[in-house]
Amino acid sequence: MEGRVMVWHNGSFGRVCPDGFGQEEAHVVCRQLGFNNNEGVDPDINVDFGKGSGPILVSNINCKGNESSLSNCKHPEFRFGECSGTPDASVVCKFVPMRLVNGSGPHEGRVEVFDRREWKTVCDYQWDDKDASVVCRQLGYNGTGAISKHRAYFGGGRGNIVSSVQCNGNEGYFTDCKYRYVSSCSHTRDSSVICTVLTLVGGSNSMEGRVMVWHNGSFGRVCRDGFGQEEAHVVCRHLGFNNDGGDPDINVDFGNGSGPVLVSNINCKGNELSLSACKHPAFRFGECGCTPDVSVVCKFVPVRLVNGSGPHEGRVEVFDKREWKTVCDYQWDDKDASVVCRQLGYSGTGARSKIGAYFGEGRGNIVADVQCNGHEGYITDCRYRSVSPCRHNRDVSVICNVTVTFTFVLQKLPKLPIAR
Repeated sequence: MEGRVMVWHNGSFGRVCPDGFGQEEAHVVCRQLGFNNNEGVDPDINVDFGKGSGPILVSNINCKGNESSLSNCKHPEFRFGECSGTPDASVVCKFVPMRLVNGSGPHEGRVEVFDRREWKTVCDYQWDDKDASVVCRQLGYNGTGAISKHRAYFGGGRGNIVSSVQCNGNEGYFTDCKYRYVSSCSHTRDSSVICTVLTLVGGSNSMEGRVMVWHNGSFGRVCRDGFGQEEAHVVCRHLGFNNDGGDPDINVDFGNGSGPVLVSNINCKGNELSLSACKHPAFRFGECGCTPDVSVVCKFVPVRLVNGSGPHEGRVEVFDKREWKTVCDYQWDDKDASVVCRQLGYSGTGARSKIGAYFGEGRGNIVADVQCNGHEGYITDCRYRSVSPCRHNRDVSVICNVTVTFTFVLQKLPKLPIAR
């Protein structure tokens, strides 16, 4: 994205004199290299990458700024020589070589990288939430809470594929991460992300709190005006909580947040996938007469038991980050099983943990390293990792205790006459 400008002519690269080299020429350089300048932001030409070796090849280039390549601009004939300007013409291209495709909105979708003049998908090998956070931050969203998705979650793309992405999560651009340019990976493994554009704050867990929405680089508050059950259902669905037909609780008070109100009078039907799909006025900063801020408690059961002989037993599947995942049996024990059973309405006492895909193998992503103390109300209150390389032949199961205790009362009966 940055460096001294060098042009190829007659068998060798030559330097470019900075005389007459401005923003128009820099735009053409970046466009020719395949970088799309973000929102019309000018490339940086006030940079110094030093002087190259060899003679100056061309100077006094004159571009309008809309040319597809530097050779389409007006300039003197290519010639070897020197110029008064120092250092050589240098450019930092500013661009967003990422896009999200096939999501319900611009905040989510299949990741595509603009690399070497073409859009490429990304293989999900080594793809995780740290990589997703960099993508979201680069696209203008909050990187915190970014969700990585695997196995062509938003559909498979086409063309070349990059792979082995390794971000530490703090990079400013995806291209600052390590990755391979071409991969033999298939499009059934294309990566996706869901960027945080909605969050609940101030609650005791991720299911509850004040509603905050992300817009133009920051989170803003939501006014209560017009906010009802339909809007609450969409908030919970957007966050990945399935309400099982029960209404979220909106008669709650998690106080007032700081900062201006961003949006009010949202109007949802209740079946939308995200709050951004509902009708509302344009995002605006201001205040509203209602207090406290909009708050929600989502009611959900993010655990199910599959393939058992009844609802009390089966393979454990956890609804995590908008998808059902199985659980790896590493560190799985009866304390973990007791939390699952208690969450599903059974007694946690006597719950039995099973390992080695006791009730059959599942599919999709797997969570691992579950560590419950046995007293949690929800399995999501336990520690666990959202993505694991564990295999489905190690899927865990539970058998919840449904033993019915009968009490027998022995009563002394009166003596009966003995027949003679």
